[in-house]
Amino acid sequence: MRFRISIAVALVAALALIAATHAASQTLELEDLTAPAATFTTTFSCNTAGISTVSWTASGLATGPYPGTFTASGTLTIGPQTLPGRPPGPGEGTFAGPIESFEETFTIQSGTTTITGTKTLDPEATSSTQGTCQHVSDFPVLDFFDGQGTVVEANIQTRYDAEIQAVTGTTTDQGIAFVSVNDITITGSCPVGPACEARLAGFNQTFTFSDQNPPPPPCDDDDDDPDEARDDDDDGDDECDDEDDDD
Repeated sequence: MRFRISIAVALVAALALIAATHAASQTLELEDLTAPAATFTTTFSCNTAGISTVSWTASGLATGPYPGTFTASGTLTIGPQTLPGRPPGPGEGTFAGPIESFEETFTIQSGTTTITGTKTLDPEATSSTQGTCQHVSDFPVLDFFDGQGTVVEANIQTRYDAEIQAVTGTTTDQGIAFVSVNDITITGSCPVGPACEARLAGFNQTFTFSDQNPPPPPCDDDDDDPDEARDDDDDGDDECDDEDDDD
């Protein structure tokens, strides 16, 4: 009887150790940080023909593998804004420029686990990594018909480097995160009554890929192997199949 109890105790301890090890090695993949306008502040210097600088602080909710709260602060620069931004509607549109630099520090508190890290501009960022920092004088927003103010918007592909400090130990994680920074402050004439002011602002970051969980390579579509085709058997797996496998 004592032997059976000893085995049971050892099994429980082993399972606890496995669970603790798994928890300690959990990555930030699919972690999401969101801050509303009330806890998101920006300072900026806009120069559509040169370099614009945007700095921010944010705090809010963290969801995903490490639910809790977060704080973040950072700075980015935008190059000359010659690309299409918001299309003009009944009023003025905007232009956008490439993100030239990006630096951020962040802290996530999830129970007894503390995560600290940095983000920098991904050197392999796509052309969609761009931003707007522009003063507008006839900008359509909400019910305003002659909005004046500033439009600050940026979407950035970044690289993150994080340290995860848990009660079971400290691990590190690196990967790709996408960042969205928006702060539009407009004053204009209301349809009824005196002038109105609106601030549409928010902050969102998603840790999309961890280097520990790299995405699968794409299928080879260079026609070197005419028998190779993408899986379309509706099994939920998007792998490359060889149509002649059944031969």
